[in-house]
Amino acid sequence: MADFAGKMRSYVATSSSTASGGAGRLWGYVAYGDGTAATVTFLDGGSSGTTIWKDSIPATVGLATHFSFPQGLSYDTNLYVTLSHVSNVAVLIE
Repeated sequence: MADFAGKMRSYVATSSSTASGGAGRLWGYVAYGDGTAATVTFLDGGSSGTTIWKDSIPATVGLATHFSFPQGLSYDTNLYVTLSHVSNVAVLIE
C-alpha cells in the first residue's frame, strides 16, 4: 500500500479482500479482466455488505476498465472488493 499526501493510499488486490479497514472514500480504480466476462464489486461492510459500486468488464484478455469518482464514494464500515474473473484491481482510497 502506498501513501499519498498522508491521506490518499492505493491498494492492489488479486483476489476478493478488504481494501480498507475503516470508514473512508473510494476515489477510483483500475481493474484488469482475465479474458472472461468479469465483474468488480465494491461493498461497505465486508463480503456480505452493501454494494456501493459494481462494474462489468468485457471478455477480452488484458482489457482494463477504470473509473474515477470526482467526489468519492463513501463507505462507513470498511471497503471490501469482490473480484470475479478479474486478475487484479488497483484502488485509490482515503
